[in-house]
Amino acid sequence: MLGSIAAICAYAAEHSHFYARSLRPVRSCEDFFALPMLNADDIRQHVNADGTGDLLTGPTRGSVVVSTSATSGARKIVHREFAEQHRIAEGLAMAMRLAGFTPDDRVANIFPPGGLLAAWIGMHEAVEILGATLLPVGATLPLDVEEQVRTLTWLRPTAIVGVPSMLVRLIEGGLPRVRSVLCGGEMIPPETREFMEKALGAEIALVYGNVECGTLGVQCEALRRTERYHILERDVFVEVVDRATGLPAEEGEILVTHLHRRLQPLIRYRAGDRGRRINSGCSCGLPLPVIELQGRVDELEVLVGDVRLRADDVAVAARGVPGLGERFQIRVRSSDGKEKIAIAFEGEGDLKDTVLEALLRAIPALRKLESSGALAVEVVKRGAIPTIAGKTPRIVDEREG
Repeated sequence: MLGSIAAICAYAAEHSHFYARSLRPVRSCEDFFALPMLNADDIRQHVNADGTGDLLTGPTRGSVVVSTSATSGARKIVHREFAEQHRIAEGLAMAMRLAGFTPDDRVANIFPPGGLLAAWIGMHEAVEILGATLLPVGATLPLDVEEQVRTLTWLRPTAIVGVPSMLVRLIEGGLPRVRSVLCGGEMIPPETREFMEKALGAEIALVYGNVECGTLGVQCEALRRTERYHILERDVFVEVVDRATGLPAEEGEILVTHLHRRLQPLIRYRAGDRGRRINSGCSCGLPLPVIELQGRVDELEVLVGDVRLRADDVAVAARGVPGLGERFQIRVRSSDGKEKIAIAFEGEGDLKDTVLEALLRAIPALRKLESSGALAVEVVKRGAIPTIAGKTPRIVDEREG
C-alpha cells in the first residue's frame, strides 16, 4: 500500500503544478501523514469544467466530466479517465453481487440521470458488468411519483438501485415489490429502513462513495442494517484521522487517497464524512478493512444567534417519541433581519407538541429561540422532507453569506 501511495504522490508532484507546490517525497508512513489535506475548495479553485486548472496533470481528452451536487456548497468538477470510470463501475458491480443481484435480474436505475450524482452513469456500466438487464428509468426532481410508479410497474423490475429518499416517495406511491435493493447517497435511519424493507420485501444494501472519490465501500450480507462498509482498498486508501492534527485515529474525519487516479489526483482528500475504524474484521471473511460511518462533518451543528444547535442532539432528543421517524431536517433562514430555525421530522399523527416538548427538555438552549418566535417545529409524512439533488442533508443553512 505504501508503495502505491508513494507512486501516485510522485506522479502528481511531477505532472500537476498544484501538487508540485504542496507534496514532498513519500518514503514512509510518517512522510505521508505529514502531507497537507486536500479540501473541497482546492478542487473548486484549481479544476475547471473546460478542462483547465493546475490540479490536473494533463489534457482531459478521453475522460468523463462529472459534477457534484450543490448539497454541501458550490459544485465541484471531476475529470475521470475512462479506465477509472470502469474501475468505479466494477466496484458498483461488486456491491450489486453482495446485495444479491444476479444476471437474471431486471435492474431499475432510479438515480438522477446525468452528472449530478454521477451514480447514474456508473450504475449503467455496473449492470453491464453484472450481465443483467438494465432499465434506465432515472428519477429527477420534482418527482412525478404517479408516472414513475406506473412506469416501474409496467417494466417489472426484480432489483432496484437509487437514492433512499426518492425510493421512499415511490414506495408511498405504490412501488411494486422487488427481490434486491442497493442504495447510495444517504444514510438510512433504522425506522425508515424498516418501512422500506417491509414495503419492498427485500433487505437493503448500501454502497459508500461520492463523485470526487468514486466507489469507496460496499456491504456484505453481514454488514446490512449497519453503517459499516468494506473499503475497496485496491482502489483507495481511506484514513480516519484527528481533525486537528491530521494524524491517524480510531475515530474522526475520513480522508481518501485514490491509488489509480492520474488525470485529477486525489491525495488525502477530506471527504466530508466522520467515521470509526472497525478492527475486529467481518464474519463474511472478505479480506477488506471495515469502517463505520458516523455522519457528515459539515452537519455537526449550526449557530443561530448565540444558540448552538447540534444535529446529533436533535436526533437523540426525538428518538424516544413514538410514531416519529429518525429522518429530520434543520433549516435556518433570515427574514426581516431576524434569524429563524425550522425543524421538520417525518412521522405519523399529530406529534408537533410532543416533539417540541422533547426538544425543549433535552436542549434547554432552544427555549430562548422558542420564546422569541424564532423556532418552528413540524411533523410531515414520510418522504415529504425536501431534498437537494436527491440527497437529504440534516442541516440546510439558507442565510446569505
